[in-house]
Formats: sequence, structure tokens, C-alpha cells
Amino acid sequence: MRKTYAFLILGATLLASTAAAQRVDNQKEYDACLALAAHDAEEAFEAAIAWAGLGGGDPAQHCAAVALYRMGKYDHAAQRLQTLAQRSRSASAELRAGMLAQAAQGWMLHGDLDRALAAADAAIDLEPNDAALLVDRAQIRGQAGDFTGALIDVDTAIGYGWDTADALVFRAAALRALGRADE
Repeated sequence: MRKTYAFLILGATLLASTAAAQRVDNQKEYDACLALAAHDAEEAFEAAIAWAGLGGGDPAQHCAAVALYRMGKYDHAAQRLQTLAQRSRSASAELRAGMLAQAAQGWMLHGDLDRALAAADAAIDLEPNDAALLVDRAQIRGQAGDFTGALIDVDTAIGYGWDTADALVFRAAALRALGRADE
């Protein structure tokens, strides 16, 4: 009886220390996975899936999505990112909006502008004053031919102080497409 009790205590202690070690190592694993994705996306995807199976959680899933994106599998990456953003209710609005913005870019590169716009809208719903998200949505709207909407987004972003080169270029392109090149 005593041996069983000691074994249970040892098992619980090992499990607790393993869980703590996994928590500490998750940042290291995440950083390594993202670094690997930069030069070998396929290997990074496999590593992320294996890590997810060992309890890597959302960081592992995010790395898998990044790897898919780097492999040019934009639709699969976008779907994973959207699902992760929707599932990660404990994550901050800023973090979830960032994942949705990444999903929007994936959908845009895949050529699905409706889904790209929906993801961008969802990101802006979470972070309505984020000028970078507005510029991203302006790009999607411009590609979809909604130059009025693109101009509104860019003008709003510029009003927030986001007068970067890309915002100004998108504004000029939208104005030209609307026949207002003089502006």
C-alpha cells in the first residue's frame, strides 16, 4: 500500500514538473518552429504537428499555419488561422485580430476575396482603431473593385496617423480608380 501511494505521489510530481517544463519550453519551441518555417516550411509543419500532439496547443497550431502559408497553401493556412482566432477566446483581442489579419491575407492570396474581407472585418470588429488592419482591408477592397470602401478605410487609417507609404499608395490608387486623380 505504501509503495502504491509513493508511486502515485512520484507520478503526480513528474506529471506536474513535465507540465511546467512544457509551459516553459513552449516559447522556445514556438521560436524554433517559426525560425524553421522561414527556411524549411515542410519540416516546420511536421514539427508543429508533432508538437501539437504533445500538447503544444495554440502556439503549435499557429506555427503549423505559418508553415502552410510559407508553402503557398494559403487557403489551408487561412482556415487554420481563422479557426484558431475563433477558438482562442482567452487570447487578447489584439492577438486574435492579428490572427484574423493573417487569415485575411491568406484568403486574399488564395483569391477568395469574400472570405478575405470577412476575416478582415472580423479583425477590425475586435480592434476597430487599428490603422494597419484598415489598410489591409483597403487592399482587399481595392482588389475586389470596391474603391470607395478602400478609400474610406485608408482615409480613416491616415486620420489615425498611419500615413505610411503603403497607405498613401493605396489612397492614390483608389482615387485614380474613382476618377479623382487630381486629388
